[in-house]
Amino acid sequence: MDINRENMTVFFEDLAVRFTEGYNAPGTTPILSTAGMVIPSTTSQGVHGWLKQIPQMREWLGDRQAKNLDTEKLTVANRKFESTIAMPREDIEDDNHGMYGNLAAIMGGNAQAFKEQLLVESLLRGTTNTWADSVAVFSSAGRSYGDNVINNYSTTAFDAAAAGLQAAYDLMVSYKGQNNQPLRVMPKYLLHGPALRTVAITAVEAQYAASLTATAATYVQNDNPNKGLVQRIQSEYLIDGFVDSKETSHDAANYWFLLGEIGPIRGLAYQDRKAPEIQQSRLSDDSDHVFEADEYQFGVRMRGAGFVTLPHLVFANLAT
Repeated sequence: MDINRENMTVFFEDLAVRFTEGYNAPGTTPILSTAGMVIPSTTSQGVHGWLKQIPQMREWLGDRQAKNLDTEKLTVANRKFESTIAMPREDIEDDNHGMYGNLAAIMGGNAQAFKEQLLVESLLRGTTNTWADSVAVFSSAGRSYGDNVINNYSTTAFDAAAAGLQAAYDLMVSYKGQNNQPLRVMPKYLLHGPALRTVAITAVEAQYAASLTATAATYVQNDNPNKGLVQRIQSEYLIDGFVDSKETSHDAANYWFLLGEIGPIRGLAYQDRKAPEIQQSRLSDDSDHVFEADEYQFGVRMRGAGFVTLPHLVFANLAT
């Protein structure tokens, strides 16, 4: 291909189309599309005022009783991310540039999936990152909510009989807040990695319970009481040796999380400051970079962050 501004402009437009196709491909954000929510951002950081006390209905006797609500503000800083590909000039001159369209499509899919990674990272850092109340996001004790204490962390291994899942589920639906009123948390999703796929299917999708009851010389199959209790979501990031965006390694193959919601508020959120966009370096041959490196570049830029909204909407089970 002759390298001139017109041809390079058309070439980049094709890359942009392929990037968009990859970015819009279905199924790349199962966590965000089901168990998370997107919060738009217009500044360098988002300040989220989540109410510590959720007012409850009461019988109206006399005047209204206005609640003085404690408001905890969670500040989430947006981060900037990039991914860049270098194209040797010879590949374009010799018409060996067809592979870059496929790379652009892959980069689009990766940019969309990266939002999922940031959500998982917010979970993996939950025992060290603090929430708005200066307590770790995941804490086995010590987080007060109204008149009660919230426990959202354990090291219980996932089992096919779902004993640990049932315990976490029962705890979440029993959370109470101000004046001992139920918080009405609804656990809906089980997030796990590939290593727990089989046992998770047995626990929440199998028709019959994992264990059989012995009677004399026969075995009796019991219906699975947890069938359909929650929806499974499998994440490729929950594996041993996963290195996150801050170059920290995690052995997360046995980790699992129970994700819930209260009305429209879900436990995980992606703060969207700048959607992923494809960019290119200067297209002219006389640019300094092309002159010195004899290559063209295109890449992706995005800004945002993933975080846990309300700690009582996520229960972490970090089994080793």
